[in-house]
Amino acid sequence: MSVHEGENILCPACGAQSFVKSRLVLSDDWSSKRKVLVCAFCNAELGKADEQTPQKSAEPSGGTSRLAALLGDDVEEKVNIKIDVQQGDEKLCRNCRYLAVHPFKNVCLISQKEVDTMDDCEKFELKNRG
Repeated sequence: MSVHEGENILCPACGAQSFVKSRLVLSDDWSSKRKVLVCAFCNAELGKADEQTPQKSAEPSGGTSRLAALLGDDVEEKVNIKIDVQQGDEKLCRNCRYLAVHPFKNVCLISQKEVDTMDDCEKFELKNRG
């Protein structure tokens, strides 16, 4: 079986849909002895790596679809989410006039409790920005 690094395979050892990666085999004095091709999931040796690796294409097309095929999930290429926040829609404690900011904790002056700056409440009043 002739395989190359990065190729999709059905591993003969574990039987999983996988891809081929290369691994250096080290000698006793920690110098690299040889380069072998292994299964990405079970690390079973698939053969000796050739010195000449095949040229990879410069186009990125199919990168996420190959990953989706490997993982068995449907992956969308790009998802653009736009959130339109109007002035006054965000009643967060960080914009409230009753927030007392301290280096160790933030306190609401109405409830006298520790709050997070991203919390919100019904007693919100916009702080003066001027």
